Amino acid sequence: MIYKNLTDAAIKHFKISRSRIEKCFNEISNEQLWNDFNDNLVSIGNLVLHLNGNLTQYVISGLGGEEFYRERDKEFKDKPRLSKSELLNLFGVITEKCCEIFEDLSEEKIKKSYIVQGFNYNGAEIIMHVTEHLSYHVGQITFAVKLLNNKDLGYYKGIDLNKQNKR
Repeated sequence: MIYKNLTDAAIKHFKISRSRIEKCFNEISNEQLWNDFNDNLVSIGNLVLHLNGNLTQYVISGLGGEEFYRERDKEFKDKPRLSKSELLNLFGVITEKCCEIFEDLSEEKIKKSYIVQGFNYNGAEIIMHVTEHLSYHVGQITFAVKLLNNKDLGYYKGIDLNKQNKR
């Protein structure tokens, strides 16, 4: 049953990440969503497009078995100028589909080997990869929004983070 603990943890993390991106989107304009920071730092919108591509390729196609063709480079270059709500809705649909796939994963599928993006992963490694990748980019998006607006996003508001571990 350890695989169920893994998938439950991934689902919980995906929901937290989605809510953090929603908070970030609430703090920026549609224009800020698509403005690149410089030649080496893409827009918040492009980071979300990239997350959509990564999650679809690894989870929906890899673990879920759906056909998918990805043009990864376009995720960083294209500016489809979707509104915040349109992009957030698309991200929500994709993350929800990922959570449904995690919920239905069997131990056999967790142990199975998959080739994704030319890499050989088992199902557990895919879950670890997408969870880490999602966290990485949510952190970048959070940093960008804080930089743009000089505002605390309050992810831990009302929680005492100085509590010590109990043994």
